Amino acid sequence: MTLRSYQNNIIEQVAKSNRSVLIEVPTGGGKSVIASEIAKNEIANGGTVLIVAPKIILLEQLQETFKDLEPEIIHGTKRYDTTHSVFISTLQTAHKRELEFIPTMIIIDEIHFGFSGKMIKTLLKDFKGRLVGLSATPYDQQGQMIQGFDIHLDKYDLNYMLNNKYLVPPVCYTSLDVDLSNITVQAGDYNQKELDNNFNNFENISQIVENTKEQINEQKSALIFCINIAHSKAMAIAFTEAGIETKAIHSKLSQQEKDDIMKDYKSGKIKMLANPMMLTTGFDDPKTDCIIIARPTKSQNLYRQMVGRGLRLFEDKTEAKILDCAGVIKNLGLPTEAQMLNFIQFNSKSSYCKSCKGSNVYIEKNESGSLIRRCTDCNASEDVKKQGCTCNFCGAINGSEADYTMKDGSLYLKCTLCSHETLISSASTSDELIELFGDDKVKRAKEQYCFEYMRALHTITGSFDINFRKDIALHIKALSVYIDKHLQNFINYRSEDSVKETINNLYYSRFHDSEIIPNWNWEKDGRLFD
Repeated sequence: MTLRSYQNNIIEQVAKSNRSVLIEVPTGGGKSVIASEIAKNEIANGGTVLIVAPKIILLEQLQETFKDLEPEIIHGTKRYDTTHSVFISTLQTAHKRELEFIPTMIIIDEIHFGFSGKMIKTLLKDFKGRLVGLSATPYDQQGQMIQGFDIHLDKYDLNYMLNNKYLVPPVCYTSLDVDLSNITVQAGDYNQKELDNNFNNFENISQIVENTKEQINEQKSALIFCINIAHSKAMAIAFTEAGIETKAIHSKLSQQEKDDIMKDYKSGKIKMLANPMMLTTGFDDPKTDCIIIARPTKSQNLYRQMVGRGLRLFEDKTEAKILDCAGVIKNLGLPTEAQMLNFIQFNSKSSYCKSCKGSNVYIEKNESGSLIRRCTDCNASEDVKKQGCTCNFCGAINGSEADYTMKDGSLYLKCTLCSHETLISSASTSDELIELFGDDKVKRAKEQYCFEYMRALHTITGSFDINFRKDIALHIKALSVYIDKHLQNFINYRSEDSVKETINNLYYSRFHDSEIIPNWNWEKDGRLFD
């Protein structure tokens, strides 16, 4: 297998360092390949490697990944060759058994599973070698990066993979709105029993089937993530009756039953698999191009693991449809957006603090200039999340790069997929637009408009020296401040021509066909715009 450039780069960085390393690579980015090469390098230097799977379900997958190294398997009470160079064990076994060798390197796959738990602490208690952790989502329940590593390699995120065509892009749809206001939260996620009582019923399941079956039929293979085993079974029956052959796969089945179902799915005999959480790790079938989320969650790790199952490359596969039937994207943002803190959750339409139940929640800027929501009653705060906007015609979720237009003080979305115009907000203040689009959009607007405005000045004066005039520099600075305060006038940039048109409308008429620019003086003539 030829390694990709980013895989080589990660492997080289680990080889050059003698410290513990956390490797963050999206699902489908080839973490197993990277881990295998790191292990080979350690063995070549005379080291001994222990590879740890946090779950038994991943043990066989790791055996396959590292088969070229002929690893010794440590499982149960079975004896193993202690003179070997590579060992694979589950976390449960490795922390219980007294290892009869001293590893120079421990590699932990899917390290986000219980990294702060007792088992890993026991395993690492007297370990003096190098620790290498791999995960697509190395975050705790609060959205914080897991601690304990000297180096965090996270340069190659999902957007990098998409831009370089190593994965297919997710196209997201809101297929069903759900009300989660009466569901309590336990251990950082929605109460499973309450989810089951509220959504594992005929009405909800029928709505999911009715709202997704047409899009599922357009795709090759699909996974639906459900609340629990009973929910998975009910979904499988409902979709099969609707003409989409679906099987429930879960932990209560025998290994033979699971193998048979997976074989039928990969061969195309089964169109869709319904599962609770079983396929969020260790599942790899590249032709899967549709993910249905029927399980509400506040866990960003679980959300991104679910979506990642559909993004791998496959012949003639150009995108993966993500059909959200559980309000997950609305709460956690698009999968291409940065991981957000789950400190407290605010509802953007009717803001209240879930920490103290107060309603005095306001948007403000912190010392670094980033927007936060703050509760003035208890002082709890969180970063403002950058969420996508849903087209009310086709249900597609559009990100901040989509076509947005201001009309009569209101913001409209022109859908990327169907071109339908949806009213997003009747408000148009700068802070509200920044909350919607994020700081990156504002930065790009400033860069594009200031550049185009400077080019307009060049055209009028015919002089490059205008770049070096201090009064012009002050003018450009003032323009940047003006954009901050009147962002609604600058949202519509989509091409060089649209930027020019806006510049013409706002400023060009003030100095066109006049001598004001060559002889213009800041103090005497004042500003060229409001």
